[in-house]
Formats: sequence, C-alpha cells, structure tokens
Amino acid sequence: MTNDPDASRRWNGHHGPVLHSRDGFDVIDCAACGFRHVVPIPDEDALRDIYKHDYHVKDKPLMLQHQLEDREWLEATGDARLAVLERLLGRVGSLLDVGAGNGFFLARAKALGWAARGVEPSDKAAAHARSLGLAVDCETFGPACAARLGRFDVVHL
Repeated sequence: MTNDPDASRRWNGHHGPVLHSRDGFDVIDCAACGFRHVVPIPDEDALRDIYKHDYHVKDKPLMLQHQLEDREWLEATGDARLAVLERLLGRVGSLLDVGAGNGFFLARAKALGWAARGVEPSDKAAAHARSLGLAVDCETFGPACAARLGRFDVVHL
C-alpha cells in the first residue's frame, strides 16, 4: 500500500485512490471504469514485452512451481469450470484459452475431450504448456491472431 492513505491519482480519464505504488506505477481503485488497475496503463508494445519476457521470469518466477504444488486444486477447479461450460454448450466442443499460462486448464480440457488450443504471450509459459503436448501459440491475442485461429465454441480468458 502507499504510505499516504489519502493519495489519489488521475490519468487519461481514470481516477481513484492509490492502493499500491511500485516502479513509477500506481494501482488505483478506478471510479471511472470500476476496475482496479495500474496507471499509467502500458501501451500494447510495453505489455507485449512485459508478458513475453518478464512476467514469468522476473515478476512471477515461482508461478510454475506453485502451480505444480497446487496441481490437484487446479485440476479440480478446471474440471468444475469445464463442467459448467459443457452444461451450457450441451456437449464438449472446441475451446480457446487466451492467456493459457503454463497450460494446466488447457490440459484438463484436452483430457476431458475438448478440442483445446491456447494462446500465451510468455515464452516460458508457452514452452511449458507445449511440453505437456498442448497446442499453444506464443503470441499476444489480438485481431490478427483471432482471424488466423478462427472460430471456437468457447473462449476462456
């Protein structure tokens, strides 16, 4: 948390109390959009760079280890989500996982019969997901990626 309990921040129409500050960025509870988010909001190139190289290496270096330790819980929550999706769809079908991370949700989908594919911007996370035998493209999801991948019954974010 910031040291000043009354600190607030305005940026490009976003405004709200500062919840946390680090490295020139503030997390605000934004009254304008209703989300808690960082300001300034990085542009697409900066986000692509952060997620491609830094997120799983510098920011979350132990994420894979923690997910492996929590694998039973991850599988149970993945199974519950997939059961809801199957009930809504009336069957298993095709699923795109945007931000597939290390691939644990995607692996559950594939194991349960879904035609599952993922998109993940992190080199490290996408490589792990592919090591599990999953179809994961290492890129940032956007219009060109969506057009190339085509249609899916379910998109999981």
